[in-house]
Amino acid sequence: MTSTSDTSLSFLIGEEDYPEMMRTKVATWRERHLHSVQTRSYDGTILQYYYALQPPQVQAKGSVVVLHGYCEFVGKYRELLYVFYQAGYHVFFHEQRGHGRSGRAAGVGPENVYVGSFREYEKDLKFLLDTRYLPLSGKSPLYLFAHSMGGAVASLFLEDYPGYFDAAVLSSPMHEMVMGDGSLPLWKIRAILTYARVSKKDKKPLPGSKGFDRNAKLEDSCAMSGYRFVYYQNLRIHYPEYRTSDATFGWIRAGLTAQKRIRRHAHRVQVPVLLFQAGNDTLVKPQAQLVFAHRSGNTQVIRFEGVKHELMNAAPDIRREYYRAIFHFLDKH
Repeated sequence: MTSTSDTSLSFLIGEEDYPEMMRTKVATWRERHLHSVQTRSYDGTILQYYYALQPPQVQAKGSVVVLHGYCEFVGKYRELLYVFYQAGYHVFFHEQRGHGRSGRAAGVGPENVYVGSFREYEKDLKFLLDTRYLPLSGKSPLYLFAHSMGGAVASLFLEDYPGYFDAAVLSSPMHEMVMGDGSLPLWKIRAILTYARVSKKDKKPLPGSKGFDRNAKLEDSCAMSGYRFVYYQNLRIHYPEYRTSDATFGWIRAGLTAQKRIRRHAHRVQVPVLLFQAGNDTLVKPQAQLVFAHRSGNTQVIRFEGVKHELMNAAPDIRREYYRAIFHFLDKH
């Protein structure tokens, strides 16, 4: 099969034609190829997962498992799943617990994100790989694509469960969060989290949380593409299950613990990794990503200056370069 990096990437969606493409070609592809299924994970939590397989007469280049970021959902990844499919890959995606149509912990508000430990996210992924994704994908090479919070889950999984994936792409991975405006030192943040746990407030949102903002603006978002921002925002307005917005005390504690584990065990990563940095990222810190890259020993870093956190929603020229680098990397592995 022809290398994707040698093609024109004609299946990429531009800027002005984005609304029409999502309404027609991508919608038709979803109806015909993207299956939506619910299952119960290792602990009984409902997981909503999605998959699209290449036709039997097509030799797939491999299978790509996609992990989304904090407060995200399948609608935000329709374009990305479509692009990977058009490039010749089987695609798999699930809404991580506490997001979208997947289950939430008891006592957690509908717009709040809670998890006791990022190990729960890891175990969900392992469960789906063992029981759903691998049986469906066959013996094709298996790749991992993960954005932001999903990048943290992916990094932990690569460290804790070697042998599943052949290579991984981490896009703006959450190896260290930006905590508020930086005015509070980490020891004080940890003291507040300890107080919340003792006071049994782990499932409560952080002070100042405002919930879903139906009047959110592009300039305050992590995207650069206005059409894409409007598309995702409209989905959140129309579907309450997509309005997840605020972290809980418990999720923040779990995230801080996870990012320590990521850096401590980076040397356990055994597969090639391509890591993208956004030069104008206000959610995650670049230095921790470089520490991970150095300690893992097999991570290539590509940095896009002046770009916001969501590289897949950047300007057209950046998106083309971004996808070209991804497919070139996967073609090599």
